[in-house]
Amino acid sequence: MLDSSGSQRYISKRLLTMDTKPKTIRSERLKYEERRYLILQAALDVFAEKGFQGAKTREIAKRAGVSETLIFRYFATKEELYRTGLKELMDQHPVADVLKEFIQKKDDEGLLMAVTRHIMSHGEEDPRFLRLAAFSALEKVSPGSEETDTGRLTVRLAQYIRQRTLDGDFIELNADIAAKSFVGSILMYILEKQTPFTGPRLKAGDEEVARTLVKLFLGGICK
Repeated sequence: MLDSSGSQRYISKRLLTMDTKPKTIRSERLKYEERRYLILQAALDVFAEKGFQGAKTREIAKRAGVSETLIFRYFATKEELYRTGLKELMDQHPVADVLKEFIQKKDDEGLLMAVTRHIMSHGEEDPRFLRLAAFSALEKVSPGSEETDTGRLTVRLAQYIRQRTLDGDFIELNADIAAKSFVGSILMYILEKQTPFTGPRLKAGDEEVARTLVKLFLGGICK
């Protein structure tokens, strides 16, 4: 049995251990997340500049301020690093909850405007978004179609088009092609803003372009 002084020392020791251990765990966890974030951001910068094939992990390590060995403690391969970075970049602004209201109301114009504004804002906020998407298409290294927010959004839009076709409000057509074409037109507009290759820059603002794209799309599929 512990005497009073021994008991007090035991309790104090336990309290000290209980108090500091969680802080240590939180601190280590924070360091882990911070390093992971720095590596991913450096990787996205290099991949956006040079693509998957041209990027070197030693350059990524240098920009992140870590050793090249440390990168492979977080990510098993360069491809895993690329896929993870691309997925997290595309998932920064999930839109699924925003679309539910329009889907339930069968508000075609509202839904398509929400999709358009979402993709436009994403492309504006981070220029790496389109560059990485372009490199991914060229190099065939990217997350699966349903593994990113943009991919899931496109799949959900195709499902909506199928349902509206069954409702009798849309013409018979391939919903997957329709959804990809619509999302693709938005991405092309964002790319055109950064690098105009079809002629002079448009003088119209994003909202006017969004409404025009939606009007053209609905004009082609509505009965």
